[in-house]
This record gives sequence, structure tokens and C-alpha cells, in this order.
Amino acid sequence: MAYGEHEQQEQEQTLIGEGSFIADLISWEYGYTKNDLPQLALGFRLVDGPDAGRMINAYRNFADKAIKHTLDAMTVLGWDGESLESPEGLGTKQVMLVIKHEEYQGKWSAKVQYINSLTRLNSKPMTQGDRSKFGASMKGALSAYKRERFGNAAPAGNGSRPAANGGKPAPGKAPARPPAAPQKREMFAYQGFMYWRDTNEPVEFGEGVYLKEGDPVPPEVYAPRAPAPKPGSAPASKPDDDDIPF
Repeated sequence: MAYGEHEQQEQEQTLIGEGSFIADLISWEYGYTKNDLPQLALGFRLVDGPDAGRMINAYRNFADKAIKHTLDAMTVLGWDGESLESPEGLGTKQVMLVIKHEEYQGKWSAKVQYINSLTRLNSKPMTQGDRSKFGASMKGALSAYKRERFGNAAPAGNGSRPAANGGKPAPGKAPARPPAAPQKREMFAYQGFMYWRDTNEPVEFGEGVYLKEGDPVPPEVYAPRAPAPKPGSAPASKPDDDDIPF
């Protein structure tokens, strides 16, 4: 392979790829073209894509047919539009660069074809008046779409078919209630008697033995089931050992 061919191939391999990429303006400078036309040189750094971090230059001149495009590019870069001598705000906004490969005299290079605003998705966006006219002109098509897509039911807010009866319970059927929390049945011994009580809190009386349902009952505290003592009443007398059944 000849030296010139190798150099050209290496240059092609290191070109910034084609596509649309977000970029920051790092530097700018006024100068002249080869034909002595005033021009603006713009130095960009790519911030996304496979070539993020690489630099690329763009040149915009002020020839009669190019002035509008150059001023548009300066505006999307943040220029306040007041002075060209000191363009305040230039470079304060990120932009979207459209990069294409171009060949000139047998050599390929990456060129900035367009400098676009990040917020502009269409080359010719609608004005508010245009949007109003567009919405009015599409009412018939929108109604036809709704009839085909949803039938007689109006679409829900998320665009899906709404639930039957608007999400309300069917007539005559009460909504199901959540199951109540089960009560714990507690068993405790007090003064030689064993008691059961439905409660969610542990129950202990004096030095009585506290038991839960399902626990083994020690023989020494087993006693016939009796009602719990009323508050303020005297405790029942403890039965003799001969009265405790086994």
C-alpha cells in the first residue's frame, strides 16, 4: 500500500462519525475567508455519542445569502441579538450539531452541516394559531378514531378502555370488606382458676401463670374454668390441693 493511501485510510478511520450530536461552544473568533469575506469560526466539543469529548470546528460567513443562516446559528447558541461587535450570550446554550462527511480533492472530512436548537424538533414548528387550526381540522378524524378504537365508551385518561360501570361495584353488590384482624384467645391462671379471654393484648393477673392457647397446661395450675373476677371484687379463695382434679 502506498504511503498516501495509508494516510488517507487512517484519516477516514479517525473522522468524527456522521449524525446529530449535542455540543457545547468552547471558543469563537471573527476572521476572514480566502475571499476576504467576514466569517465566524466556532469551536465545539461534543458531549454525547461515540465521539463525546472530541472537538470540531464550524465556519459561518456573512455573505449576502448566508447572513440569515449565520445569525440563526448565533441565536440558537444564546446570542441576545443586540450587537455583532460584542455578541453577548453567545455560547450559553447547548446545540444539536448535524455532522456529515464531505470529500474535497480526494480527502474526506467531517463538516458541521447544521447548528440546531435542542428544543426544535421540526424544521418548521407550528405557531399557537397553527395548532388551534390543526386541532379544529382534526376533530372529525379524532372522533372516527375513538369510535373505532373504543366503541361507544369514552377512552380513559391513559388511552385504554375504561372499566365497566366506571370502576364502580355492580348494582346490588356491596364492596367486599377486608377481613377483620383475628382476635387472639388468651388463657391465664389466677388464684388457681384457668380463664379464657379474647384479646389482642397479653393478660396477666398477679402471680398467676400466663398461658396462650395451644401451650401445655402445667398440672399444678390446672383448675376448672371459671368467669374472670370483676374489677374491685375480692379474689376467689385458692382451692385445697385435694380439690384440684388431675
